[in-house]
Amino acid sequence: MPHERPTALAPASTPAGASPRVAKASILAIGLQPSALNRLPRHIVAPNSTVLRLTHPTNLRRRHVTGARAPGLVISPLETGYFDAIDLIRRLSRLGYRGRYLALAGSEPDIALIRREVQSHAPRLNFDVVAMDGRSALHAV
Repeated sequence: MPHERPTALAPASTPAGASPRVAKASILAIGLQPSALNRLPRHIVAPNSTVLRLTHPTNLRRRHVTGARAPGLVISPLETGYFDAIDLIRRLSRLGYRGRYLALAGSEPDIALIRREVQSHAPRLNFDVVAMDGRSALHAV
């Protein structure tokens, strides 16, 4: 897969004409369309969040997830045709990411089981699953 240029989405409060490129993204979204981020509860993705989007984890580099530019949150689908949360959590761990990672799931049968399985591959990362059907504990906060 060819390397992509990361797409930075400006915060909702960015003035017209301001550049969408920023030194640090508060959220790194991998394999997600902006519409998926818009469906998340506001306490997960605040309107003023700056989002850096990558289409695939192979485009992820250490500079995206460590140091002063490290995002506070990484979000991805639980699974796609190209990668799943286990692939991504392993890559994040190898690259030195130490923040929070949320995987977005459809109507999966056992969120707790999925959480334990993925977390077992990188126990030092703060991982959780958000069920997009609204039954996730993160929706109730």
